[in-house]
Amino acid sequence: MMNRNRFLQLHDRTYEQKQKTIQKWIEKTNHPKSGYHVFFSNLTFDVSWREKIISDLYPFLMNLTPERYDLFLTTSLYTIDIYGLGTIFIELLNRNHKLLKEMKYDISDLCYRMIHPNVFLRIDIDSLLMEYEALLMKGTEKVVIPTFIPLKKK
Repeated sequence: MMNRNRFLQLHDRTYEQKQKTIQKWIEKTNHPKSGYHVFFSNLTFDVSWREKIISDLYPFLMNLTPERYDLFLTTSLYTIDIYGLGTIFIELLNRNHKLLKEMKYDISDLCYRMIHPNVFLRIDIDSLLMEYEALLMKGTEKVVIPTFIPLKKK
């Protein structure tokens, strides 16, 4: 997302300058030729995610401090696999959400926490595995699994 120079440049601005910079970025996300627009428009079946991402990212960017850069970088590196897996899950969810009925919202919520724009709020791998397993178990409660009964030989 940000290298050290951009991180520090944003931090060195006044509160008003930060607001303007972030607002310009938000406006760019609306431009049809923007990479951000493509990202948001293809992200998920849930159109409210764009606003959710922006509202979660805004306080994160406004509260950057140079002292937290190393923690930001380390957390980004430790959660990049979760982020990547989240984008894959989102693609699968987009293609199959009509089949998942009410479960799609639970999966969508988990996916969002995998790609959360504030790296400090992104789900960790242990929690992800537990919650994903719980979702799978919840999804199988309503599924009738046929049992195989072998035929007896005559």
